[in-house]
Amino acid sequence: MSPADQPTPLLTRGTILAETYRIERWLGQGGMGIVYLARDLVLERDVAVKILRPQNAADPRIAELFHREAIAMASVCHINVVQVFATGAHGALPFFVMEYVPGQTVAELVGDSYRRGHDLKLGKVSDILYQASRGLTAMRECGIFHGDVKPSNMLINSAFHVAISDFGLVGSAHARAAGVKPIASEPGFLGGTPRYVAPELVSGVDVPPEQHHLCDVYSLGASVFEMLTGHGPFVGQTVRDILRGHLFTPPPRVTDRRPDLPSAIDGVVTRALAKNPRDRFQACTELADEVDRVVQLAA
Repeated sequence: MSPADQPTPLLTRGTILAETYRIERWLGQGGMGIVYLARDLVLERDVAVKILRPQNAADPRIAELFHREAIAMASVCHINVVQVFATGAHGALPFFVMEYVPGQTVAELVGDSYRRGHDLKLGKVSDILYQASRGLTAMRECGIFHGDVKPSNMLINSAFHVAISDFGLVGSAHARAAGVKPIASEPGFLGGTPRYVAPELVSGVDVPPEQHHLCDVYSLGASVFEMLTGHGPFVGQTVRDILRGHLFTPPPRVTDRRPDLPSAIDGVVTRALAKNPRDRFQACTELADEVDRVVQLAA
């Protein structure tokens, strides 16, 4: 996003949070919060600060979800997951401080490549997928599912290191154990982004906790499709059209868009995007390993 397209910042450059973090510039925003690059004046390092939007702070549901995101991210220690360092408040607005990953999102990488007419190589997609799947697996081992896996929530730096970010729709077994029901499991709540959301979340069925990670497998499969083709598996004029695609339409073949790729990739992506969770890969790493196998066979 160009400087002219950026929104008016909530925090201006030079603002000091908790007597420690000096705001440097706007980085991005989501549905709940705004993210800034900041300087940790005590430890003398760059960090990212996510602060809750003022219009969301008065909603206890959203405030709880924001707090839960920080707890979930802080509970996972893995090289492929953005780390949370601290939490605080700026007036009435809660914030948390996390690892700053300089570079771009995978969505930006994909968009830039296809705008220039350059398809992403299967090997590069496999490298991204390998790292993302390891981060998501580390989350699962902590009793957490992401809930909104997509290329814009994968950060990638100049050394091609990938880290999973934005746990805004996270579901946590720890929260359930504490008696807190994940908002993403409430009737009528559509967890995830329409382009990547699993069919069971679209239909509103009650997803058992032990199957939550299979929603992430599906979203990761949709992300792979986008990395390889430049667009999601289901497109339409409206969000409803896209959601109906997830529910009822078989995923298109990747090789219809990318005839240069091995035909075996079609079967891998189709399995990842199976409508029935039981028919998918049962772990994100299984999907990554199958894509790697296709790469090795094509070498």
